[in-house]
Formats: sequence, C-alpha cells, structure tokens
Amino acid sequence: MPFAQQIADDTSNKTMVQMIQAFAHDIRKPFSMFRATLEVIQNVDNIDEIKLTSSEFIPEITKAMHDVNTLLSNVIEFSCPQPQQLTETEPESLIENAISEVANIPVNKSVDLEFKFEHNHNVLVDSFKIHRVIVSLIQNALSHMIPN
Repeated sequence: MPFAQQIADDTSNKTMVQMIQAFAHDIRKPFSMFRATLEVIQNVDNIDEIKLTSSEFIPEITKAMHDVNTLLSNVIEFSCPQPQQLTETEPESLIENAISEVANIPVNKSVDLEFKFEHNHNVLVDSFKIHRVIVSLIQNALSHMIPN
C-alpha cells in the first residue's frame, strides 16, 4: 500500500474515532442530565421544590434530547443516501417550517428573526435536506449567542 494511502486511511480512521466519541458524548448528555435531575429531586422535601427543580432542568433536557434527535436524523440521512426528491417549494414555507421546529426548543436567548421575499418564485429543492440545513444554521447561531 502506498504511503499516501496509509496516511489517508490513518486520517480517516482518526476522524471516524473522533466522530464516534462526539456522537457518544451527545447521546449520553440527556441521560446524564435526567439522572442528575432525579438525584436532586430525591433530596427535595415538598412538591413545590420538586416543581421548581424540574422546571429548571426540563428545558435543558428537552434541548439535549432535540440535539440527539437531530444528530440521529443526520446520521440516518447521510448513511443511507437516497436520490434527491426535488419539489417546487415556496422559500417562505421552508424557513417558516424550520423556525417552527427550532421554536419548540427551549432557549434562554432573545431572538428576533425576520425575512421578506420581494418575489413569489418557487425553488426546486429537496425540501427535507434544505429543512435540515436551515434548522442546523439556526441552531448553530443560537448555540453561539450569549444567554439572557
């Protein structure tokens, strides 16, 4: 095997190991958060404290679960490539659907998002894939914002 191929294989293997480690970490996170929440609740004496404690943890657990679901969707999508399913779509609906999905994720950040199209043209796209891209962009932007 040529030396260049060995280096490429080594790099590819290292990259794969890093991806698997990140994947395992992301999947473990909501379970760890849930366990920590239960441990805190075990030491609480009354129902009001339980409600307060759970209300503090539930948004973060929900976000972590959403992140895992997104990660799994991406893995499934990229591991089983399917032919593009191009459909004529209104750009506004692509953005609105992505915003609706992200809006269900609790974040402690103030966000104003406006868009306006000065035309009524449709685009020929794979709506599912474009949806994933727009959601990822919004989530990445949110993850880099300073909390309120």
